[in-house]
Formats: sequence, C-alpha cells, structure tokens
Amino acid sequence: LRIRPHYIAAWNNLGLVLLNMNRSKEAEGCYQKALTLKPDHVDTNMNAGHMLRTQGRWEEAKQKYQVVLTRRPSFFMIKHYLGFVNEQLLLYKAAEDEYEQVLELHDSHTDTHFALARLLSTTDNLGKKVATSMINKKRLKKAQKHYEIGLQYRPEVNQARSELIQLLFYMGNLIEVEKHLMYQARLSAVDAASGLYRLGEAYKQNGDARRGEVLLKEALKLNPALVTKYN
Repeated sequence: LRIRPHYIAAWNNLGLVLLNMNRSKEAEGCYQKALTLKPDHVDTNMNAGHMLRTQGRWEEAKQKYQVVLTRRPSFFMIKHYLGFVNEQLLLYKAAEDEYEQVLELHDSHTDTHFALARLLSTTDNLGKKVATSMINKKRLKKAQKHYEIGLQYRPEVNQARSELIQLLFYMGNLIEVEKHLMYQARLSAVDAASGLYRLGEAYKQNGDARRGEVLLKEALKLNPALVTKYN
C-alpha cells in the first residue's frame, strides 16, 4: 500500500487481517479507505457489513448489504443476512420478504428455512409481533412446512425441532408431536422427556388414557426426575 495506495483489494484484505486480530477500529478504517476509492466495491461492502452486523450496528450493516445486492442481486447469503438485520430493526415484513427471496434462489438453505419459520409463527401478515393465537392457521402451517424442510436437511438441529414441537402442540397435531419427540429422544433424552410427559397428559385429556400412560412411562424412563417436577 505504500507503493500502491489506491489498491482497493489490498485495503479490503488488510481490513480482514486486522479484524481477525481483533483490531476492529483499524479494520473499519481500512474498509472506509477502500470504499472512498470505490463506494460500490462488493467485497469491501460485504466484509464491512459482516463486521457491522456482529457489532450490532444494524442500520449501517443494512446499508452495506444493500450496496452488495445492487451489484449482485442473486447473492443469496447476503439476502439472508439482510433478512436477519431487518429482524433486528423490527422490520419483520421486510425480513420475511428477504427470506422468501433467499429460498427462491437456494431452496435448501436450512438457516433461512428456520429463520422464516420463526417469523411466520411469531408475526402476523402485516409484520407485527403477536401472540400465536392471533396468527392465522395458513401462516402457522407454512411455518410448520419450513421447519420440516429445514429438518430434512439438518435433522440434528435440536432447537429448531423443539420450536416445531411447540408449534405442533399449539396446533393440536399430537401425532406429529409424538413423531418429533421420539426422534428427539434419540438425540437428547432430557429435552424429549418433558415433551413426552406433556404429550402423555394431552392424550389423557383428549380421551386416550392408554396412549397417555404409555407416553408418561416413556418420559419417566428417560428422566425419572419428572416425578418430582410434575407431582
């Protein structure tokens, strides 16, 4: 850079190196230098956007990602990050639109399926955070679909499976709840045990006492401490 001070890629790369050394203020200076030379430089806007996102500077990160997308509109990972940033800015409808576009470009991107499922199950059609009881059934079914697609690709993501189980409980789909809890039991007995106990109680309340007792016993076998918790 002493020899070629206008070498944009070198300023960008130096910013990356400094950021990896936890020298974020100096890294930001390098990115700013590169963008002074070429404001729409894709790699620099992308790297600066990532840095700003990790720092919680949502509006600034959004601006950088938008510049990237003006040059590369099909860059699906940047659209995913833009969706995330919009969520942090409470722009839920805009986030939902970005996630939908990501999946049009790359329909097996699991993080986007999960992110979209969470939005669909916690916001209404106008993009407002609301209680689950205020979300229409069609929207909840769509959330279920995205959870299920994501889990087809990455069945080990226990958090997403737990969220799906809670959604299915609310929707009253006990057969699907049981299927996912049985799968979860193979990965984490403790996580599955409480769900199985709750499912057993639900079956009993719905008139299927025999199936309820079977599930209660299975839950206690996985986690005997539930005896104290529920009694």
